[in-house]
Amino acid sequence: MIYTSSHNYCPKNKDTVAISGNRGQDANYVGQCFPKLAPKLSFWKTWHDNIGKIDEIENNTFYIKEYYNQVLSKLSPQEIYEQLDEKVLLCYENNNEFCHRHIVAKWLEITLGIYVPEIKLINNEIKEVSRPKYIGNILECLIDKKEYEFKK
Repeated sequence: MIYTSSHNYCPKNKDTVAISGNRGQDANYVGQCFPKLAPKLSFWKTWHDNIGKIDEIENNTFYIKEYYNQVLSKLSPQEIYEQLDEKVLLCYENNNEFCHRHIVAKWLEITLGIYVPEIKLINNEIKEVSRPKYIGNILECLIDKKEYEFKK
């Protein structure tokens, strides 16, 4: 099973892999990295520059589309699963905030029919926590080559 979490809330006893662009440096992460799943700087910068300037869901929809088209669509979900099985995929954002690790999790769930939980260490106990649900809806449309209707 693959898990996802934030650098800030991940149990230290888990086998972790950073999937962020800077490989976890801002969190002083020194473990394994998997740059194949890192977002491309060009669309990340556009998305980041638009935070607070355009609607959040619209901005995140742009990011999901670009991440899927430029990164995930070029990878084999089965190969990624085999390479990362029993790992926790880490990035910076808090557990319930928009993050590309949530896109990776939903991509694996949709394409492989598996479950990828988001986990967090709470009072020394590993708990499963929710992630933004709209990510899966947008991603399913992209995978099925359907147009996603942006609704405010």
